[in-house]
Amino acid sequence: MQQMDFEYHIPNHPLTLDAGLALFRDVYMPARNYSIRTREEYLSDLQDLARLLQSNGIETIQAVGLRDLQHYLADLDRRQLAPASRNRKTFSIKTFFKFLVRAGYLANDPASALIPPEIPEKERRFLTEEEFKRILAEASTIRDKAILEVFLQTGLRLSELIHLSVDDLELPRRITRDPENVGAGSRLEW
Repeated sequence: MQQMDFEYHIPNHPLTLDAGLALFRDVYMPARNYSIRTREEYLSDLQDLARLLQSNGIETIQAVGLRDLQHYLADLDRRQLAPASRNRKTFSIKTFFKFLVRAGYLANDPASALIPPEIPEKERRFLTEEEFKRILAEASTIRDKAILEVFLQTGLRLSELIHLSVDDLELPRRITRDPENVGAGSRLEW
């Protein structure tokens, strides 16, 4: 996809799919301060949509209708994508078209009536005490054991754990067995 200079866009002139995606990538996502991963996922989702639309002869944003978007969602279902992936792709599409309407490139939002698939609730699984002890026993260093303890005891996501730094810790004023003298939100077990 090539870079475009968008200040010369004429609102009544059709906007190509590629130009619309570039506009979303270069203007909207940076303005929303999305993370790199979110930007990559949204762009990948929308490029996937653009490929399907272009294979059906649709080249401009203005030519996209609700039926085209519903056809794409049905295609995702046929490809057996997980409900969570289809849900995210639907949200990406809705965000993209809402942006184009607000920016004045479209008069109507063809994605406004899209209904994202429901994500079935996963039953949470908890470790037994024996499983917990067995995992900790596998740690070869004190550092590894500390990482596992933090991960298993706090409910942090793995991505949060990876980015955890010493500055994120609030250490107790002094080390005692007193539960009132621990870092905020922490609980030491002796």
